[in-house]
Formats: sequence, C-alpha cells, structure tokens
Amino acid sequence: HMELSPFECYPSSLEGIATKLSTVSTNDHDTAFSSPQCSTKFSTANNNNNSAARRIRPKHHAQYVIKKYRRSAAGGGTLSEISEGCIRTLEQLNGTVDYLIGDLFVWQMPPPIVGMSGEGEDDPNEISIWEEEEEGLHPVEQQQHTPFSLSDTVAFIDDRLRAAQKDLVTLLGNLEQDHHNVVVVDNNNAPPNSSSSITMKRLHRKQLQLKQTVRKMQAKMIRYNILTSYLLSNVPSSKYEVKFGARALRTSLTCYLNLSSTLDDEYTDEAKNDVATSQYKKECRMKDEIMAYMALLHSSAVLRSEETALPPSSAGEVTSSLMEESGSGWGALLSTFCKHVVATGNLAVAGCGGGHNNSCHQSLVEKYPRWKWALTLACLAQEGNFQGYLKLLKKGPSTVLSSSLTALTKEEEVDNARFLLLARCCASHSLNLIRLGQLRRYNHSFGKGEKVSGKDLARLLHFDDANDVSSAKLAIDFCRDAGLPIVEKECEESVELYVAMKSAPISVTKDGPIKRMCNPGRRNDCFVFGSCLGDTSSRRVDLLTDQLNGCGIQQSAEDWEDNVEADDAKSSCSSVNAVTIEARIDEDGVAIPSSQVIRTLME
Repeated sequence: HMELSPFECYPSSLEGIATKLSTVSTNDHDTAFSSPQCSTKFSTANNNNNSAARRIRPKHHAQYVIKKYRRSAAGGGTLSEISEGCIRTLEQLNGTVDYLIGDLFVWQMPPPIVGMSGEGEDDPNEISIWEEEEEGLHPVEQQQHTPFSLSDTVAFIDDRLRAAQKDLVTLLGNLEQDHHNVVVVDNNNAPPNSSSSITMKRLHRKQLQLKQTVRKMQAKMIRYNILTSYLLSNVPSSKYEVKFGARALRTSLTCYLNLSSTLDDEYTDEAKNDVATSQYKKECRMKDEIMAYMALLHSSAVLRSEETALPPSSAGEVTSSLMEESGSGWGALLSTFCKHVVATGNLAVAGCGGGHNNSCHQSLVEKYPRWKWALTLACLAQEGNFQGYLKLLKKGPSTVLSSSLTALTKEEEVDNARFLLLARCCASHSLNLIRLGQLRRYNHSFGKGEKVSGKDLARLLHFDDANDVSSAKLAIDFCRDAGLPIVEKECEESVELYVAMKSAPISVTKDGPIKRMCNPGRRNDCFVFGSCLGDTSSRRVDLLTDQLNGCGIQQSAEDWEDNVEADDAKSSCSSVNAVTIEARIDEDGVAIPSSQVIRTLME
C-alpha cells in the first residue's frame, strides 16, 4: 500500500519521476514505477537504492488525500484498524463525493495550488509512510496539474467512491441501531411527554436529513457511473473494467431505491410545511429520474437476452439485468414500480393537506412522467415497433406540463436536456440490438436482391453522424456485421456501396461483429450528444448540448489566480469550477465532453 495517486500529489513533484527512478537502478527488477498510482516498490537488500528513491518520492498534498478502499481479504489490512476506527461523518462523505465527481471528474485533475507549502500533514488513515525529513519541494506561487486521461481519473474516483460507499453502510447502520434503541426505551419506559419522546423526534429529523443527503449522493454516483460506462466503452479492459462499473452502478441504484422506499412517509407529517412540500416535489422528480434510468438499463438487458442472432450474454456486459429480484423479463418493470412506488405510495402527501381534492387523486404513473416514458419505450421494443422506439428515444419525454401552459424555465430546460442525454447513455448498448431487429424487418420487406444505399439505410436505422458520408459508412458496416452482402455500384465520380436485401439471413457469428453488436462503443456519439465530440473540424452541436453548455460559468483558466485565496483551502478547491475545458481527446483516444457539460450532467 506504499502508493499515492498523482491526484493526491503536488504536480511539480511528479515531473520526471519515471526518468529518475530508472536511473536509480536499471538492473534491479524489484524496483517498479507505475504512472497511474505513483507507486514505488523496493528490494530490502539494497538500502542505497531505497535512500535514493526516497528522495524523489512525490510530495503529497494533505487536502487532496482521500481514504482508499481497503479489503482485508486482499491484504488491505495494513492500516485497517486505524481506518475502521475513523469512520467519516456524513458531512465529510458528502464533501468527498462532491469533490470526486464535481471537481476531479469534471476537470480530470485536482484544483490548482496557490501559495501553499509542499509539506502536508500526514493522515493516519492514508499515509504514514512518506518521509518528511528529506529535502522536498519549496513553496511555489502556483502549481497546476495538466488533465489526466479519463481512464486514470475514473480508476482513482472509483476506488475512493467504493470506500465512501463502505463508510455510508456503516454510518447508516449505526443510525438505525440508535433509532432502534430509542424506540425500545420510548415504548417501555417513557411517558408521552418525556425527554425520550423529544429525543425520538430529534432522531427522526436527523434520519430525514441524513436520508435526503444520502439519496442525493447516490443519485450523483448513479449519473457518474452511467456517463463513465458510456465514455469508456471503447477502452480495453486493462484501462476500464466494464463489470466493475456495472457493479458500482447496481450498488448505487439499489441503495437509492432502498432509501427512497420511505419517501412518502417521511414527508406526510410535514404536509403543511411549504419548504417540505417543495423538497418533496424535488425528491419525487429525482426518484422519477432514477427509476427511468433503471428501466432503460433493464430494457437493454431484456433486448440482449432475447436477441437470437447473438450468443447468450456474459456477466461482464453492462446490459446485465438490474431487477433480478423482480424477474428478468419485461414484467419486472411493472413489478419494480409496484414495489418501490405503489406499495409505498401515499396520495395524502405534502401539498394535499391530507385531503381528497382532485390533485391528490392523480394516477401514480402520471406522477412519474420520465418512468412512464421509459415504460413506453419498453412497450415499443416489446411490440417490435423499432422505428417508434428510435424516434421516441431521440425526441425524449414531453417537456410540456399538463398542469401549466407557461414556458419552461432555463433550469427546467437544462434538467430535461441532462436527463435525455443520460437516458440515451443508458439505452446506447441496446441501439444496435434495436437496429438489428429493424434491419431484420427490412430484409423481409424489400424485394429479393434489391439494393439499398448506405445513405438510405443510415436514415432508416437512425445513424446520425457528422456528415452523410460517415453516416452511410456506419450503416454499411453495421449491415456487413449482420451478415448481409455488400455490393459496389459505380457512379460518375465515386463508387457507392449498397446492401443487397433478402439475399442472406441475418447472422452474427464472428467475434468482432458480436462484440460491436453488444457494445457499439462510441459510434453513437452523435445520437447521444448531438455532436461528434472527437471531430474538431465539425462542431455541429444540437439544442441538447447547447442547453447543457449554456449553464456553465464562462471563465477561462487565467481567471484562476484572481479567484483563489491562498489562505482559504475551500476557495482553492472550488475555484476550479470557474474553468472551462473544451471537449478534448485524451491520451487513450477517448473523446471527452466539455467541462461545462460534464458538470451539469452530474449536478
């Protein structure tokens, strides 16, 4: 465990470390350096090498160091006793999640360091291994990391979020135990107006606030895992393990739904409180959003399992079922809704005043419009209406509220755009399966041997790209993977490719086509984001991305120095939020959206 991440170190202390370490001992095979985790491993037989390497170890920044995930079964118990005795508070955990997702993930680097010393205080949970007596860095006026690759950033964040989830489980368990103890005392010994009854009310209030905060944290981690699983869908498993990302997403979804099962009961007692009413509506919208994501992910899993042209799905695929308790078919969508909404629903909630007016009798389904939209998509897919599915997924849920004819506010427009983009990320793994079903229809409908151009198929199969040529190529490649014959036809100035319909059955047998059908990767960027992020020559951006970009802070990197106070750690951490990083391609070839878009998606 003698390792630090570059995200936890001063940037200048990382420069040239690999070169320096290689000169310490070129023949010692026990000496190793790893860029993503700045680790050093030394042979105990060579003290000279140890001393030399110690002098070039990276210098940690105390405020950047975050508790790692440790598993005793994997030998992670070196500092486990200290760590287990220092469970973080809810405020600390919330701040950690905000920093990891709201700063590091957005910018792929830590905030700038201005006027701070190179020596940090050791955290007993993390680093008691770095020697502070060596000559280290001198304070500098300003130090700033350059953006890391997205895969390295996600590897660091995933590990720290896993540790945060572990502490959250312990924290929630301790609170439930305290609640149980107070209930026992209150029921057995306390008169109605005793101090224990007051304690019970305070504990109930504390539980309410805690659950609100944890639900927001879980929702943020759900959005993060959805986006990262799509952005890194092209990278090899050595950079990003899909099954680990799917497991983290499943954990966050399960935790959120379990915590939201008492949502209506939590606000029933405060129905006449305007603040509670507003908060309740926000919580319902968030629950609607999360349940819609879960329905889309489950629909992708069902489509994958029902596709006969492909081999059975593996456990490592993102499209693994998320609703195994309710079943693995289409019916699980309704079963899950009944379990988490209908069974816990209470029409006499905040805003109704406990009465029975018309607004209280609205259908529970109507209260969850985004989940209803996801259910409609599932119905279209089940019925085989693949064109309707693709059109509705592109359009998104209705943005006009039935109870109001007024125009949407800017905040509502951004919220709708954020949901639609993340919803498309959830459905991206099923897009090729939907297209495969539609292509099977076309293969039966067109005449035998009839030639259909790639441009027409791109339109029919909804392949959106930067231009007609690239869209047509995507459609032709897809049909080739599906086993349909491709023919050439000479035109005046070029050779165009056509697909010969009803000349062969749909058949996907080779490993490459199977992989692309199950995981199309980033080939759907234009469909998901409305623009080709990696195409610097064509910056075609539709309304969806414009809405997300429009809510960012319009400042440049030069504004950092004016916005950061050297003696205020919080301002130095939040100042990075003022920076705008345009869409870029990292060292792994991953196209990353602009910092404004990512930040808005995570909020």
